[in-house]
Parts: sequence; C-alpha cells; structure tokens
Amino acid sequence: MRFFNTLLLFITLSFSVLSVANEQVKVIAVGDTLTLPKLNDQFEKPHTLLPETKWVLFSHDMDSSKIVREAFGDQTHETMQKAKIQYYADISAMPSLISKFIAIPKMKKLKYTIVMDKEGGALDIMPKEEDKLTVLKIENGKVVDLVITADAKELRDIVLK
Repeated sequence: MRFFNTLLLFITLSFSVLSVANEQVKVIAVGDTLTLPKLNDQFEKPHTLLPETKWVLFSHDMDSSKIVREAFGDQTHETMQKAKIQYYADISAMPSLISKFIAIPKMKKLKYTIVMDKEGGALDIMPKEEDKLTVLKIENGKVVDLVITADAKELRDIVLK
C-alpha cells in the first residue's frame, strides 16, 4: 500500500511539473499593449517603460547587442531619450561571473542606458531570433510595428527616420 501511495504521489507531481513546464509565455505581437517590469540598468538604476517611448530595442545575445553598439555607440542616454528609444537586454544566459566581472563593466563604459534582465524570464514576452535585434515601435503603449534585424544601418534608418 505504501508503494502504491508513493507511486501515486510521484505520478501526480510529475504531471504538475510537466504542466508548469509546458506553460508558455505569450510573445508580444503587433496590436498588443506592451508592459515591461521594472528592471535595473548597468548602473543598478531602476527603469520602467516610459509612456513617451516610441522605440524599444531588445537584444538577447552577443550578436544582437553588437548591432545596437554599432548603430548607437556614439549616442548618450540623453540623445536616446530624446529620440524616445529604450534599450532592453536579456543577459540571463550569460554566466554570472562573466556578466559581473567583464560584460557589465564594459557596459558601464557606454554612454547610453541598457535596461537588463539578469535573472531571466522578465523579457520572455519579447520576440527574438538568434543573432538578431528586435525593434518594437510603440504608440500609446501599443505595439504598432515589429522588425527583427541583423543590420545596424537598417536599425538606424528605422528609428531615426
């Protein structure tokens, strides 16, 4: 009887874990309202999605972050804010020692703000493709356009029209 109860408990827990694992986050699409959690930047300053933001840039790997650096490396926080651009990066896949001692110190040398998801999960609603940057155009809190690009010139052309 004890074996049967243990087996029943194991089966129940297994189905519970599988149902949680199969729960998927809805990826944002054109027409959806964009809400993002409060996250810290490279200087540990908290940020939220600003109501006046027109462009959200999202990187999730090294190649997509290079696109932003190439397109906006000479920009400052103020010029990005004036252009109504907010840049979000999911760095959760990066080993914590690398992010803490190499990547974030390099990010602190940049003149623009990078709002970061260090733990993972906070930016799972963002569409992404490997080695490409996601660009969302926002109007009144809604996504009105979505572009995924691997080209810095295209990025600049899109957001600096």
